[in-house]
Amino acid sequence: LKRADLAGLVGEAMFALTLGVATALYSPSMDNKGLVGAAVSFSIVPPAVNAGICWTYALLLYLDLGMGRNANDDTDYWYAGDASLSITLVNVVALWIAGTLVVWLKRILRRRVGCKHGRQKRSGTSVVQAINAGLKAAAMDLT
Repeated sequence: LKRADLAGLVGEAMFALTLGVATALYSPSMDNKGLVGAAVSFSIVPPAVNAGICWTYALLLYLDLGMGRNANDDTDYWYAGDASLSITLVNVVALWIAGTLVVWLKRILRRRVGCKHGRQKRSGTSVVQAINAGLKAAAMDLT
C-alpha cells in the first residue's frame, strides 16, 4: 500500500516514463517488439496482477469461505486492489506520453536537421547541435 501514496505513484510514473523513452529511442525500425514487451511486463503487468490478487482475496474474505486473516492483518484488500489498478493506469498513461513525445521529437529532428535513422548527413554538425536545432524547431512549431 505504500506504493499507492503520492510519492509511490510519482516513482512508478517516473519508472514508466523512463521505459517509454527507452522503448521509443530504441525503435529505428519496427524490430522492437521484445523491448515493448519488456516495458509492458515491467511497468504494467505487476500492479495489474496485484490488483486481481487483492480483489480475489477480498472477495474470498467477504464470502467467508473459511479463509482466515493473520492475527495482525487489518489490510483493506478492496482498497489495495484499487490502489494497484491506479498504479497500472498511471503506468499506461506514462508509457504512452513518453513514447509519443520521443517519437514526435525524433520526427522533428529528422525533418529539421536532416538526420535519417540517427545518422547525420552533414559532417560538421555534432549530435548536440542537431538536438538543439531540433528542439528550437519544435519550439517554433508550438508557437
